[in-house]
Amino acid sequence: MPDFVTATREGEPSQRIPVVQVWVDPRHPDAYNDVGLKAYLAERGERDGMAAIIRYSSNAGFVLFPPALTGGHWVENRDGVSDREHTAAEKFAAFPEHFTGAIAQITGEEKP
Repeated sequence: MPDFVTATREGEPSQRIPVVQVWVDPRHPDAYNDVGLKAYLAERGERDGMAAIIRYSSNAGFVLFPPALTGGHWVENRDGVSDREHTAAEKFAAFPEHFTGAIAQITGEEKP
């Protein structure tokens, strides 16, 4: 399920960034470098403007930005990542466009 992280920079308004959650076994911390997973994350970055949050636990992880969002290269942001997993209501409120298509597929209804 998509989630979001909140980026904050001093003197600027905070920004919510949609992310794909990737849970990684902490015994295999580099598993997020899997070629197939990176291809999927690159596609989501291009198609949906999504980054990824690589989670080792509910409070440990980092944000991985795909090339489409950074000008051509992968960027790992390990500083200040403290967002918790958000509730479904919070996720829908932040990015309803990421859920409308999924809801339509489940219910068989057309997107509005």
